Amino acid sequence: MPYPTALRLEIRRAVELSHALALASQNVGPEEEGFLWLLGRADEVRAVTGAVVREWVEEDLAAHTAAERMRAYVDGLEVMLHALFRSSRVVVRRPPATASDTLIDPEETVS
Repeated sequence: MPYPTALRLEIRRAVELSHALALASQNVGPEEEGFLWLLGRADEVRAVTGAVVREWVEEDLAAHTAAERMRAYVDGLEVMLHALFRSSRVVVRRPPATASDTLIDPEETVS
């Protein structure tokens, strides 16, 4: 089952953010502001994305609702990320997502 365009775009944003969070967490020491906020955040993004996609696959959410939930979640994390690290030495860049970047395969969630 292919992802609808809006949902696919939000999943891609989440994948890119997850990569950026993982990279940032490797460059922040325990004494720095934002360290605790970053701990496990990339895994959280993957878990939340997986949960939203599963709800869409199981038809508990319409595609536009799933995309909006993802958009709101990623937007909120980006605001916090930039607020915490705006004046920091941590450079937050998102690597481009590749075709092999997936957080969840909707086919695997169908039982």
